[in-house]
Amino acid sequence: MNEEELWALLKKIIKNKEIREDINPDTLIKARKLLNKIKIDYITPTKVCFIVESDRKQHFVIYFFNSKKWWCDCEYFSLKLKDCSHITAIKIKLNK
Repeated sequence: MNEEELWALLKKIIKNKEIREDINPDTLIKARKLLNKIKIDYITPTKVCFIVESDRKQHFVIYFFNSKKWWCDCEYFSLKLKDCSHITAIKIKLNK
């Protein structure tokens, strides 16, 4: 499968891709800038891992199929446990 086919498949199987209504506007602005910097790293039966390239760093975002939960290695997510710009960028791409 090529990357385009993988994205089409993920759009069908990822259930938790809604953008939170209470999202910080700055997070949304940053997420839109990251849309062309997202790659699928790997997929297993339990999760999918994405790589999001920001200006200074590479971030890993994981979606767990069973729990329908997102995780990111960035500081914002670690401190606030809320969708960061990296998770939000992937959700935007999945909703296109």
